[in-house]
Amino acid sequence: MNNDTGLRKNTLGLFSLVFFVVAAASPLTGVVGGLPVAIISGNGGGIPVFYILSCVILMLFAVGFIVMSRHVNNAGAFYTYIAKGLGDNWGASASVLALMAYFSIQIAIVAMLGFFTQLFLEEHLSTHIPWWALSMLFAVIAWVLGIKRVEVGGKLLGVLMLAEVAIVLLTDVMLLVKKTGPYTFQSFEPSVFMQGNLGIAFIFTIASFIGF
Repeated sequence: MNNDTGLRKNTLGLFSLVFFVVAAASPLTGVVGGLPVAIISGNGGGIPVFYILSCVILMLFAVGFIVMSRHVNNAGAFYTYIAKGLGDNWGASASVLALMAYFSIQIAIVAMLGFFTQLFLEEHLSTHIPWWALSMLFAVIAWVLGIKRVEVGGKLLGVLMLAEVAIVLLTDVMLLVKKTGPYTFQSFEPSVFMQGNLGIAFIFTIASFIGF
């Protein structure tokens, strides 16, 4: 009997790793889940400015993160870096906060997936299945894939990832082809991007980079 509990070497190929990383960024989730809320409850037409600001902030963070990674030989997440910089107490607190955030985000994403699947089934197949039942089904599927061989999940993730990127690109093309009016730079005027709820705008634009 083989009692080896270590990680198998050479299990994931280059493409599987790329798909795992891109899937963590989840571009379709940002477009469907984050962008509408940022526009409606945030600052409306000025939201492009906050996407640019969020990108700049994360780029600055990446510089410090890469520099610190040379001194942190640990597979842990960001709380490892916090512990190195601010001490073990802050690192432990950050790990608890991160765990709570991950659970909350997971629940929200599974619920959102069930909700939009329910809308799709009702509109296109005239079939009504409660969103919570669909969410539980997707959670079970994710659990099964999680305990199976990791390369199986990587291949399925690759197919879904390609479909996700294709949907986002198709949406972009349709917005360019079927525009309702001329494109302007009005979104970058201070009177436009400084209106509304700036905090909510920042929260959901930053959340769009969740896999970063």
